[in-house]
Amino acid sequence: MSAPTNSTTPTQRWPHLVIRASAGTGKTFRLSNRFLELLAAEVAGEQILATTFTRKAAGEILDRVLFRLAEAAHDPKALAQLGQFIAQGELSRDECLALLEQTTRNVHRLRVSTLDSFFMAIAGSFSLELGLPSGWMITDDATDQRLRAMAIEATLAQDATEDLLRLFHLLTKAETTRSISRVVYDTVNGLYGMYLESPPEAWQQLRHCSGLEEHELDALLTEMEAFPLTGELATKRDSCIADVRAGNWESFISKGLGSKILAGETTWRKKPIPEAFLALFERLLTHARSTFINPVVGHNEGTFHLLEKFHSEYLRLKHRYRLLRFDDVTRLVGRAPQVADTQRLGFRLDGGVRHLLLDEFQDTSLSQWQVLRPLAKEVTDAPAETSFFCVGDVKQAIYGWRGGLAQIFDAVDRELSSLDRQELVESFRSAQPVIDAVNQIFLRLHHHPKLDDHKDTVRAWQTRYTPHTTAKKHLPGYAALRVLPSFKEEEDPHEARDQYVAQYVKDLLVASPGRTICVLTRKNEMVRRLVFALRALGVDASEEGGNRLTDSAAVGLILSLLQLADHPGDTVARYHLAMSPLGQQLGYCDHTDPAAATAFSANLRQELIREGLGPMVLRWAKLLAPYCNRREMSRLDQLVEMAYQ
Repeated sequence: MSAPTNSTTPTQRWPHLVIRASAGTGKTFRLSNRFLELLAAEVAGEQILATTFTRKAAGEILDRVLFRLAEAAHDPKALAQLGQFIAQGELSRDECLALLEQTTRNVHRLRVSTLDSFFMAIAGSFSLELGLPSGWMITDDATDQRLRAMAIEATLAQDATEDLLRLFHLLTKAETTRSISRVVYDTVNGLYGMYLESPPEAWQQLRHCSGLEEHELDALLTEMEAFPLTGELATKRDSCIADVRAGNWESFISKGLGSKILAGETTWRKKPIPEAFLALFERLLTHARSTFINPVVGHNEGTFHLLEKFHSEYLRLKHRYRLLRFDDVTRLVGRAPQVADTQRLGFRLDGGVRHLLLDEFQDTSLSQWQVLRPLAKEVTDAPAETSFFCVGDVKQAIYGWRGGLAQIFDAVDRELSSLDRQELVESFRSAQPVIDAVNQIFLRLHHHPKLDDHKDTVRAWQTRYTPHTTAKKHLPGYAALRVLPSFKEEEDPHEARDQYVAQYVKDLLVASPGRTICVLTRKNEMVRRLVFALRALGVDASEEGGNRLTDSAAVGLILSLLQLADHPGDTVARYHLAMSPLGQQLGYCDHTDPAAATAFSANLRQELIREGLGPMVLRWAKLLAPYCNRREMSRLDQLVEMAYQ
């Protein structure tokens, strides 16, 4: 870990930290240290805001805080370590128990959440100022797609046939390979986000270029043909004019005489090109620019016109059905001047934020930073008793698809004052061979032939890469890069790849019996194919992603039981349970008796209230175990774990 580059002011109790932390270097541990340190200093929980990007990650932060307190209260060694980590020195068991009790009693006031959840809370507090409809809620993806389809239909219904045809030609640049509905759908899905983030004038930056009329162009070409040139220069001129007459403008500017003059050259084969001819050629190049630019200008015009009308209809429908997307909430909150008033924000949220802890900051979007910036500036500009803690790693930026902008990490240094900067590069997760492989790959990226066209980007990235180390130096490990062989032309590439990987995994198992092998894939669909290929080779495999737990018959049966607990009138759930081994074990066999279903449901609810969801699901899973194969048991184990969580 490198030393801080900035010093904090003498009155500042907690340093304002920006930490660049590689994977496995303990960033969540450091964040929980700061959180615990603040709680131990009797900072009110509602004055601390810790945010991250997923509910799971937020849960891990809160779990880490509570678990470390509980562990320290039980284990003297953990107690001593906790006292050192949170800068308290000696921490007694009684003090730790008191802190644990206080934290658990006020857990409802702790602000450990996703950014989306925090922005939802703000929007709920400023609903009137933001113009939100009463009873608004967040829509799911399926409903949102239906709203978009309805908005597209309403948009198309507004225009007359002539206007639609004009719009269609503008959007397709006169290419008619797709239907107008598909063109509109693709345009909306691809560019609506950009429309929301850009002002109208941005779509008008590119202006129409004045070109030649058809008779003017023909006269210019005739004049160029008559110009006295000899030899190869005359041949190249004739080739250019042939491209122009054929409408092949790309060929005209990309090769031969056109590309030379366009690049500013005034000679051909070291012989000067006559200035009078160059003047004629420049007029032709000006016209060529118009043939390329004007269709793009028209496309921009049509796209903006379409998105503007779609936006109006889409907003109307969302307001009518009182639905919003998470990014709608973020955008509204970020643009509201009332939210930028941190004092008013603190009053509305029942407590001002004095300590800001940001996790996975590399995935923050510009609109999200617009909401967080006033809080961050107030915290870092305050003379004392506040703190700013920001941790992330640009190498782990994964939310670019939803607007995540890793460059914001760099902007923090410029926008906020009194920051200490640290870098965590020592892994507590990986063995030395793995770390060596990572360093070798990243430090030698500039040698990769496929990256020759991106040398400047690669070099810029490498100058900021710090070689990693590991605390697990003596942990055995192995790392290798394997390239798949070339497959036969008649083979399906996906199937051949899956079979190759499955065979490789089987060979590893044969060489290392009793080991567990984890296979990571980039897409969920690959999980299903690989599991199928592994099972075909006799390898037991379970999918941790790719399929929902409901693909398991045993899990589906327990879900029917839970459904029956809430809805005894659900005849499908009653039939499913009564016809199953679980129903026999629980004494529920007659699905046709409503009174029996009602009584059974009431007993189930009482047991769930008395014992809790986790123990009940565990009991049912044990009853089903004799009827399950290894895969079904794996899925039941996952369900039990979720029930306890």
